[in-house]
Amino acid sequence: MHKTLKAETAAPPAANLARQQQRFDCFRHEFNHERPHEALGQTAPAQHYAPSPRPYPARLDHPIYPPDYQLRRVRHNGEIKWAGQLIFLSTPLIGELVGVKETASGDAELYFGPVPLAIIDRNTFKLKRSLPGWRGGQPSSPAFPTQSEIVLPILPD
Repeated sequence: MHKTLKAETAAPPAANLARQQQRFDCFRHEFNHERPHEALGQTAPAQHYAPSPRPYPARLDHPIYPPDYQLRRVRHNGEIKWAGQLIFLSTPLIGELVGVKETASGDAELYFGPVPLAIIDRNTFKLKRSLPGWRGGQPSSPAFPTQSEIVLPILPD
């Protein structure tokens, strides 16, 4: 698909951005409404599309953390402040609340909701990308439901 997209929309490029956008719009229409796809029994994807009946919220709620977690909002530059130090975490989490739980060793486990992100080293205040002592992506003392405890609803076709 990407090779076809490039061949049909980029060689040579349009004279301006508006014309180039028109090329992309035409390609998308043809790809989704006219062109048969082998994986779909030689029918177009638009014939199989149905909008989801579930509403999509404009903004997701912040994760809820256990009471023993300390919360930090990720700053405009992707950093959080912990123990008087600025620690770079991630730019995709800007504005989000993350939970920090101190361990018995003095390190700090860092979470986004139930998802473990890293460990803040107590001596260097650097993130440890590897998570020693964590079993299969879960902390050694889980505060959140494990994968087997999460029940997903069965939706009608």
